[in-house]
Amino acid sequence: MASTSMHPESPSKLTDLLTCPVCLDTFDDPKTLLCLHSFCSKCLENCRHPYRRDITCPVCKRVTALSTMGVQGLQNDFRIQQIRDIVNSSVSQARNDDELMPEDGDQPTHACSLCQTEHTSTSATWHCIQCSLYFCGGCMKGKHDANPLFAGHHSVSIAEKDVCDVVFCKLHVDQSMRYFCQQCSVMLCTICTMQHDTSHRPEPLENGVVQKYQDQLQSMLDSTSSRLADIKNKTKYLETIKESHQKAFYEARTAIKERASKLVRRIREQEKSLQQEVQTQIEAKMKDSQVDLLADLKFHSANVEALNAEVLAVIRGSPHMCLLAHDDLVARMKAVHDFSLPAIAKSKAKSGISVRFVHGEDSVDMLLGSIQECSITEQQNAEHVTTSSFSASSCSKQPPVQRRASSILNALSPTGKGDLKLSKVKVIGKHPERSSPNSTINVDELIGSTSNETEEPTPAYPASPSYPASPAYPASPTAGSPSSACLELSPGRVDHRPRLLLKLDQIGGWPGKIMPPSSVAFLQDGNIVVAECENRLQIFNQSGQSVKIIGWGKVKPESVTVSREGHIAITDKQERCVKVFGIDGECRAVWGKGLFGMPASVAAAPHGNYVVTDIDRHHVTVHNADGTLLTQFGSWGTGDYQFNDPRYVAVDHNENIIISDSGNLCIKVFDKSGVFVRKFQLARGNQGQLCRPQGVAVDEDGNILVADRDNHRICAFNNSGVFLMNVLTKLDGIRHPSHITMDSAGMLAVVESHNGFLTKDPHHAVKLYKINVVF
Repeated sequence: MASTSMHPESPSKLTDLLTCPVCLDTFDDPKTLLCLHSFCSKCLENCRHPYRRDITCPVCKRVTALSTMGVQGLQNDFRIQQIRDIVNSSVSQARNDDELMPEDGDQPTHACSLCQTEHTSTSATWHCIQCSLYFCGGCMKGKHDANPLFAGHHSVSIAEKDVCDVVFCKLHVDQSMRYFCQQCSVMLCTICTMQHDTSHRPEPLENGVVQKYQDQLQSMLDSTSSRLADIKNKTKYLETIKESHQKAFYEARTAIKERASKLVRRIREQEKSLQQEVQTQIEAKMKDSQVDLLADLKFHSANVEALNAEVLAVIRGSPHMCLLAHDDLVARMKAVHDFSLPAIAKSKAKSGISVRFVHGEDSVDMLLGSIQECSITEQQNAEHVTTSSFSASSCSKQPPVQRRASSILNALSPTGKGDLKLSKVKVIGKHPERSSPNSTINVDELIGSTSNETEEPTPAYPASPSYPASPAYPASPTAGSPSSACLELSPGRVDHRPRLLLKLDQIGGWPGKIMPPSSVAFLQDGNIVVAECENRLQIFNQSGQSVKIIGWGKVKPESVTVSREGHIAITDKQERCVKVFGIDGECRAVWGKGLFGMPASVAAAPHGNYVVTDIDRHHVTVHNADGTLLTQFGSWGTGDYQFNDPRYVAVDHNENIIISDSGNLCIKVFDKSGVFVRKFQLARGNQGQLCRPQGVAVDEDGNILVADRDNHRICAFNNSGVFLMNVLTKLDGIRHPSHITMDSAGMLAVVESHNGFLTKDPHHAVKLYKINVVF
């Protein structure tokens, strides 16, 4: 073939103008936008939003408005057809030139063979199949056909049909196919025809056999084309109906959303108005009820309790101390007695807050928060006067009985109504047989000795005991004769209740404040690291000061643990992997990508391994320090080796794996190889509902602590699953505990987390307790 450089305008350059920029194929029904960029009509249909009346150019992003006809209403690009005609003519001319021009010194391919011998170049118009030579018109008639030796040769006109269409017989290579047997559907040469079945009647190709078959195919093609047009019309009709339905759905959904937004906005506005109205009403009612005097009464009550404690200390002290402080104490107590308390008007039960909620044509009047009877009875006034009266000579006797007495009597009485009367209480030491006769004290002295303690509220439901009966925490006396009731207390009583050391509940993004926490762990130096599920880890000392922030904006930690080397390992819920940080905040390792569905909790084993729970795939995996998978067990279900939301995990000193199977409401224990050991369930909660076990922790003795989220408590079990006690309850201020951890010094860290999706009262806090009791 001749080189394209011989043509001043190469067709390959013009062909680039015939390519659609979207499909990168030759234009099919090209359409032009306002920006003069052209695309296939189908490409524009695919780029167009189905419910918009405009289209954005895929190249320059200019917007072109569409008519009601859509893309079909755009202007056709006639330049494309003109360029296509130019390219086709150029290619045809180049093909003709290539056929006539010699290539690498050879003679022209379709030049007359006889003319070439005379060193002239004449275009050949005939081809003799037997001679395999090309001839021009003069040479064909004057020299080839005039020679009687070539009278039987078959010649083909190049102008009518290309020589390539001539087929030669495979058996007789010098013979062309001239006949067609319809019965056998084969083409035959002259020799094959003579040897063919005599019962068949082959027909020469010149008799219109080919034309007959072509006509038959053409008629069938016309029928198929009409069927194709019918299919396309129906397809277009159905696509139009589909588009109309989709448009109607989109418009309906948009209208519903707008209407719902308006209704929600109106309800929110009415809610805000009602809140302001309620606030105004409650402020007026509190003012009428003299509630503003509450702070003054509490202040005077604290002063009187402090004075009673001081008087009791003087009475129990040395004689000379009583003589020296006598006059001062008498004067102070007279001042307290002479002080007139503010008069509180008797008030019967009042109606609550009345509001009207209006929705459309309906309106509802609601009476909320009705106030109960709160008047002071005459009997209580009389008792108050009796117990408050004293004289100067009675200062050597017991101090007046304060309201602490009523709460103690209520707790000790069999009916809970305060009908138990105690005149004296016998103090029994560790050796009751050695008790002296003077070990009996007045009840007023007993009450006065505890008057400086804060009175705890009595629960509305019978709470299970937070601690077992012991000399420090005596059991309530059984119902019987009130005169036989006594209270046994150890001299030098020790408070074994857990002591709150630290509380982090300031929500915010600044250092020192916390974003919603998800987990907490103890560092080797006694500090704690808090995993804030939004985007960081924050380290606090035991005074509540922020020491360091790790991975701010680079992690989304779900759980945190500290290894024996002091490394901090977290489960990252964004990248679904485990990341290990040093105490300096540098990321040391990342592993587990692609292995977990949703890693929830990670715990460091004493011998350096890590245990990870997966709440998406409901299984547990054990890894070594570099993340290599050692063991995997568990699937979804209720069996011993199955889990339903295995959210939290802990590992004891024997490398037993403790899993809180929250969905199955139980705790499961496995050995380090993943072999099932036991499982146990919590009893019903104080409010009657089943527990929801969340975080688990292990103390130095192998006891298991479980966070019962819905019952607002921390329970303790021994390593066999036997319930021991409630370590912390709602009375200790616990709310929605989700994750817990414990160190060797008896420090218990608790994460409280509640998004407020039902109560609209979100609560997030991290608390640190000192556990003073041995389970």
